[in-house]
Amino acid sequence: MIRSAKPSDVAELTDLSFRSKGYWGYPAHYFEIWKDELTVSAGDLAGKTIYVHEDESTLGITGYYSLVFLENELVFSGGVLARGWWLEHMFVEPALIGKRIGTRLFQHMREICLQRRIWTIGILADPHAQGFYEKMGCVYLGEYASSIPGRTTPHLQYRVLPE
Repeated sequence: MIRSAKPSDVAELTDLSFRSKGYWGYPAHYFEIWKDELTVSAGDLAGKTIYVHEDESTLGITGYYSLVFLENELVFSGGVLARGWWLEHMFVEPALIGKRIGTRLFQHMREICLQRRIWTIGILADPHAQGFYEKMGCVYLGEYASSIPGRTTPHLQYRVLPE
């Protein structure tokens, strides 16, 4: 089942963010740098679109995604993020990666975008997730500097209605 995130979910979503990112074996000091961007707050629920995948048998959260609209270009040391809709996060419980939860979340995101008439989504993906996004129909556009010095992040774009 996929549902809107609730304020009572934020601690569980934050824990899931860290566990899921940890699946890729990143060094511990990366997580200190990523602490703010991996933390989900109650304020995020007001300003972002966040949906969770919940296991119907245990009612535990097994994945989530968040969409955010950038009102203005976001300029940072590694470049410029264009105004518009961005997939901010998509995380899946590590033991369930490869079990199609990410695919279900992505398909749900597409349906939400269609309902809201959102036609293009920008994505700064974890390098390990680039292949997943390309399988979902995203197009690789290049690299952005990561918040980790010396590391880059793939920039992809998803056209909700392909040309």
